Amino acid sequence: MGRYAVETITLGENALSRRQHCRYEPSARMQKFATELVALAPDVILAPGSSSTGPLLQATRTIPIVFATIADPVAAGFVESLSRPGGNVTGFSSYDYSIDGKWLQLLKEISPSLTRVAVIRDPTTPAGIGQLATVQAVAPSLGVELVLIYATLMNSGVRLQLSRALPVHC
Repeated sequence: MGRYAVETITLGENALSRRQHCRYEPSARMQKFATELVALAPDVILAPGSSSTGPLLQATRTIPIVFATIADPVAAGFVESLSRPGGNVTGFSSYDYSIDGKWLQLLKEISPSLTRVAVIRDPTTPAGIGQLATVQAVAPSLGVELVLIYATLMNSGVRLQLSRALPVHC
């Protein structure tokens, strides 16, 4: 056989499944759930996303945490890098930033005379850091100038800024 032992997992005997549904709970309540879960001293914790991974990391730095899907775990501060996460947390990234560069390339293929592209970004979204970096890296090779617009809400001020940044020529 291979070097890995195969063990039968039986709920209630050698495995515990505890589901806490607290998706839209205030952070204090989420932290309480994380502390309660860590107190059970499990061998590993499966966290569905960033709303649970953050509080779990505050509650333990020793129990392994595996997150199911986080857009940018590096930007969120959960791991050091995707290839070497470090610490007690690892998991799956739900996004491949190379696609952002492909979007810009596709725009240029559709409209070869394209020279300026507006990028609207919410600075409070950690995933946007990696997306913007990818687009910024690709833009010069395509001869495209990026116009960065930071907005948390699409309000009239942002629309005015957009209209000034990228005049429409019909």
